[in-house]
Amino acid sequence: MFKIDEIIKGKERGILPYQVIFFDINAQEVLLPSDLMNADEYALYYLRKTGSFAIDVKNTKIHESKWLQKADSQQNTQLEHSCVGGGTFRTRALDETFDSVFLEFETGARWKVYKRPFWREFVSFPLKGRDNLDGFSLSNAVDADKFKGVEDRICFFKSLGYLVSAEISGFFSGVWYHLMPFEELLSRMVLDKGFIKKVIKIWAEFNLVMAEHYLELGVDQIVLCDDLGTGKGLFISPKLYEELLFPWHQKLACLCHKYKAFCHLHSHGNINDILPLIAAAGIDILNPVDLREGMDVEELLRECEKMSFYVSLQGLIGDDWSFSSVEKILKKMRSLQNEYGRMLLRIDLISEDTDKQSFTDLMELARKYCWG
Repeated sequence: MFKIDEIIKGKERGILPYQVIFFDINAQEVLLPSDLMNADEYALYYLRKTGSFAIDVKNTKIHESKWLQKADSQQNTQLEHSCVGGGTFRTRALDETFDSVFLEFETGARWKVYKRPFWREFVSFPLKGRDNLDGFSLSNAVDADKFKGVEDRICFFKSLGYLVSAEISGFFSGVWYHLMPFEELLSRMVLDKGFIKKVIKIWAEFNLVMAEHYLELGVDQIVLCDDLGTGKGLFISPKLYEELLFPWHQKLACLCHKYKAFCHLHSHGNINDILPLIAAAGIDILNPVDLREGMDVEELLRECEKMSFYVSLQGLIGDDWSFSSVEKILKKMRSLQNEYGRMLLRIDLISEDTDKQSFTDLMELARKYCWG
């Protein structure tokens, strides 16, 4: 059987692995209902039905809300952006109705998650500025309950040839998910850099302990969600990235490589201006490469010879896709994979409006052109 790690390294070029990404968990439940399956059963069902190559193994039973447990478990198949913002944090349900759940993370952040349509609202954050930073601390990263069953899941899915992944919170995005509002983070990165350095250090050290425990248990890659921009450009200057975030990305990449694992960075946006720094940090996989945001996969394959790229199919096709356009793009991507290697594909075209036959046909098309 082929080895995914050889494909990521560019040593195997005849196959183009892909991961199927649903628009939200409601679309996923319509097309791949979980019914009464447990987390492992559902993950295996998902992998076999879609032909996807990877699975996240974090424990989702640490949430009080049964709905949130189920939703987070479904999103373990997505490789990034769990419905509770990545990483492994306990949540308690402050209030739950048929339509929503109001939850509090162990960090103190509070969100409201709406069930249908699925979306998140950031309600409040624990850091109010310098006044309470000294008294702020994070829980023990290596909490036995958080990792309950994880090693068994790793062994099970690796034995079947799947790439086993674990997601942590980003060093940038994680801060505005769980500690302070986005606008305040951006302003303080310029006006109060010393304070932000302390905040990021607290967060990053927690992340690194969490990541190392997953690596010790045997995962193949660590995914961190760190959205750094939009289609128009970066959220912060390259100089600020180099000073505040690059050192932590580099530490994580070095840690992954120590365990012979991959470091996989999820970041939306046109981030071309910091790609040389991202490469220098040792990031192995960049995700998602989206042409709509100015990220050209062929150019990246030529210029960044040590990185692999996880390419958005929707970014190549757009919202109004057809099977002929999908087939054309899949042929092109397979051709680039044969020439350069180092490619993975996000099949992220599926919404709640996608009918079951179209979904089945899309999966057959993907298998034909990607797996051959």
